[in-house]
Amino acid sequence: MFLLTSLLLTLASFAAPDTQAASDRPSPAPGPLRRTWTRGPLQLDLSISDAAPLAADTVRVRLQASSGDKLQVELPTLENWPKDSLVGRPEQSGPTTGGDGRTSWELSFELDVLRAGAYQLPELAMKFRRSESEEWTTASTEPVSIEFRSLLGDDPDQAAPRPNPGPADLPRGPVPWIVIAAVVLGVALAIGLLVALFVWRSRRPQPPLRITAYRKAMDAIHRINLAGLLDRGEVDRFYTDLSDVVRRYVEDRFGLRAPEQTTEEFLQALARRPVLAREQGQSLAHFLEECDMVKFARVRPTSLEGQAALRAARDFVESTRDDSVFALA
Repeated sequence: MFLLTSLLLTLASFAAPDTQAASDRPSPAPGPLRRTWTRGPLQLDLSISDAAPLAADTVRVRLQASSGDKLQVELPTLENWPKDSLVGRPEQSGPTTGGDGRTSWELSFELDVLRAGAYQLPELAMKFRRSESEEWTTASTEPVSIEFRSLLGDDPDQAAPRPNPGPADLPRGPVPWIVIAAVVLGVALAIGLLVALFVWRSRRPQPPLRITAYRKAMDAIHRINLAGLLDRGEVDRFYTDLSDVVRRYVEDRFGLRAPEQTTEEFLQALARRPVLAREQGQSLAHFLEECDMVKFARVRPTSLEGQAALRAARDFVESTRDDSVFALA
C-alpha cells in the first residue's frame, strides 16, 4: 500500500507544469540556411538543414553545382574540417539534366559536432572544364559559420545543478484518501482474483489424453519389437503382449468391450457384429489361435515365425485403420 501511495503522489507531481525547466530550454531553431555563388559558368547553391542546431543534432549539408553549358565537373573532397567536428555519409550524384536544360551535380553529407559553439564550414572547392583538352578551373564556395547551441540554454556557463526537491506533501482532505483507498482496494481485489484463478486452474483435473486407436496399437507393437523379447528367449511374453495389443485394438476400434473372454468367445462376439471383411476376420482368427498355441500348448516357434506374427499384427491394424476413432492413451 505504501508503494502504491508513493507512486500516485509521484505521478501527480509529474503532471504539474515545470515552468522553471521550460525557461531553461534553448529557443527554437530559426530554420535552414542557404547561400548561392556564381563562379564562371557554374552556379553553386549551398543549403544547411538547420542554421542554429543543437549540439546533439545531425546537420545535413547539400551542395549543388549547376550550369547551362556542357562541362566536366569534379565535386569537392571532404577534407580540412574544423576540430571537434565529424563528417559522415557522403553522397554524390550527377550529372543530371533538368527540365530547364541545365545540368547539375550534387554533393551531400552529414555534419556532427562534439560540443556546442561556433563552427566555420570551410570552403568547398570543385573543378570544372569544358573538354579534356582544357586545364581544370577551380570554383569554390565561401566559408559559412554555423552556431551549434548548447542543450543547457543560451548561457551554459550560468547553468548550475539544482538540489533535488523535497518530498511532496501528502494530500489533505477526505477526497484524496478515499480515491487512494479505492485504488488500493481495487488492486488488491484484482490480485486476489488472479491468485484464485491460478489455484483453480492448477487443481482442476486434466482430461485424459486421447489418441487414435490405430496410433495406440502401432506404438505398442513398436515397443514390443524394440524390447527384444524373442532374442532373450521370452517367447510366452512376446506372444501374450502381442495378442493383448491386437485384442485391445479391436475393442477400441469397433467398440467391443469383452476383455475377459476367451479367444473363441471373442471371435464369436466379433462375428455377431459384421464389421470385418472376410479376409480380415480370417487373418485375425489365425493370428489369435497361433498366439494361444504358444501360451497354452507350449509350442515354441522360431524367431522367424515370431517376426511373421509381428508383421501379421501390423498388417491387421493397417488394414482396419480409421483415424477418426479415438481411444484413451
